[in-house]
Amino acid sequence: MKCGCLTSKAVNDSDLVSIKTAKSGFFAPMVKAGEAVETGQPLANILDPYEGDILETLYAPLPMVAFFVHNEPLTYADTAVIKLIEK
Repeated sequence: MKCGCLTSKAVNDSDLVSIKTAKSGFFAPMVKAGEAVETGQPLANILDPYEGDILETLYAPLPMVAFFVHNEPLTYADTAVIKLIEK
């Protein structure tokens, strides 16, 4: 008999793949938390705060699911702005 219940799983930081920025600037995400992503898919742009030019584009290294997406407009270099988890 199925109960229709959801199952939960504890997630460790070691289960996540961190996508870090190399540059500081405005964070413009292209995915939302919970969204499946494919290898090579653009995840976000880092924009120059003065000119609006794209300084960096972040890409998915593997087919995964966005577990966490940074929700602040500004980010610093070497910041984990997206964390991915296995599907």
